[in-house]
Amino acid sequence: MRGMMKWLPFKSLKGQDDMIERVKRMKRKRERPELSEDGEEAIDRTLSRLRKGDRTRVTFFYDGEIFDREDVFLFVNPQERRIYFLGFSLTLGNLLGLEKA
Repeated sequence: MRGMMKWLPFKSLKGQDDMIERVKRMKRKRERPELSEDGEEAIDRTLSRLRKGDRTRVTFFYDGEIFDREDVFLFVNPQERRIYFLGFSLTLGNLLGLEKA
């Protein structure tokens, strides 16, 4: 007798969890949404009012998914077209929403 073995119906193959997670991620992917003129103007207004150290709520598109995140604003580099926060940076083209928290 082999002794008592737990039955794990969905964990029978090695690496199966990683593959299932990859498939779920692929199903969530979608096209980048287009911003309206009003949305672009709202982002511009907010960017002009932001100062270094302000807490912000950022909505952005990355790798087929839309993310919401709160972080501390640092600065905008217009030559690189990037916006920098304390924990990350992103291109202005991926920015979907920005508001002061």
